[in-house]
Amino acid sequence: MSSRQVVATDVLDKQCDDQGLMAHAADAADWSDVKHSLRKKRDRLLDDNVVLSLCTKSDWEGFKRLLTNCAILICTAKSTGVLWDALEMIQSSAFHFVSKYVLFPALYMFYGFQIQCFGYAAQHELMHRTAFRTRWINDTLLFLVSIPCFEFGKHEKAMHKQHHTYTNDIHRDPELTSFWTREELENKGFRKVAAHRWEYVLEFIDLASVMKSHLMRIINSSRGIPVDYTGTKWSLENWRYGDEVMRDLQVTAQFQIGVYLVILALPMLAEKGMKELLFYWLIPAILGFIPINFVRNAEHADCVISKQGDEINCLRNTRSCRSNFIVRQLMWNMNFHAEHHLYPMVPFYNLPRLSELLEESLEHNDIKHFLNVNWEYVKRDGWIDQQNKESARTADDSNKKLL
Repeated sequence: MSSRQVVATDVLDKQCDDQGLMAHAADAADWSDVKHSLRKKRDRLLDDNVVLSLCTKSDWEGFKRLLTNCAILICTAKSTGVLWDALEMIQSSAFHFVSKYVLFPALYMFYGFQIQCFGYAAQHELMHRTAFRTRWINDTLLFLVSIPCFEFGKHEKAMHKQHHTYTNDIHRDPELTSFWTREELENKGFRKVAAHRWEYVLEFIDLASVMKSHLMRIINSSRGIPVDYTGTKWSLENWRYGDEVMRDLQVTAQFQIGVYLVILALPMLAEKGMKELLFYWLIPAILGFIPINFVRNAEHADCVISKQGDEINCLRNTRSCRSNFIVRQLMWNMNFHAEHHLYPMVPFYNLPRLSELLEESLEHNDIKHFLNVNWEYVKRDGWIDQQNKESARTADDSNKKLL
């Protein structure tokens, strides 16, 4: 191994933060269960100098993506308002019918999707501190983009860090422990998909439960109560926040609640304030959970599930989807999800290049569009049916052993 290679490996090793949700190492961008040099024996296949060259962060790239997405959001908001006003003026025509029942719902849902992309994708890059080179810009914007989407950036960071460290581990990944029972997780047929098609549909239309979990994360954190993604319980058996992390969560949550109270009070001073607040923020932000779930519901579905003691292999436990330009733009390239899990220290704008380098190595990058991904989910003999068949087979085998 050349001296240049040794230096690159050493630099990457120093970026490792293996503490999960218990603590945050300020400048460690590699959220992993072991150091990079050990991951090379498992799932990190690229040359270290190549990886290091892709890890360069950029304030320019961050602002370019942020401001472009803000411009698209503003244009969509303006178009939505203009179309709504036109519908009130033109009451009877073919244009009115098509606009009211096709164009406006589609445009309004797209607007809500953009709002939630700030809460999902922009927040995601900011909490990794890969959106911008300058640390305080990441940290400040993390708080700001969380507010309109009813997210809680620092709670998401703690949970997400644990998720990265132990991806698809049935004992240590909060994306699993929060939403599935221990019996479901222990079943060998488990694929991290809904148990039934109706449950899959509920992921999109049960917005009351979605809002409850988001708001309760903030409320309970403000009270100093540790909660997982449900917002109401703690499911990570032997894991707890470090004291410093919990204090930071509590103070930030209290401040965020104060911001919401101020925002909700301000419209009272204006004649149309509350109406505009509902039209341009609250309603589309809530509706936006529907399309955002469509593009993020299968990031680890039908992939390898791990138990404690198993190796975490991100070549096999995470799914990538190429999608189209506008989705990649709004999602900060988070559709390249397996690539991101393999190398979380690589900033968003280098993920397409990273995807090209890993094209032949990833196990779950064959489905190119989110529509196809969701079809695989629900079609006859798709992921839901396969999970149920395998779960039933496992249960039968267990019963036979008992007999």
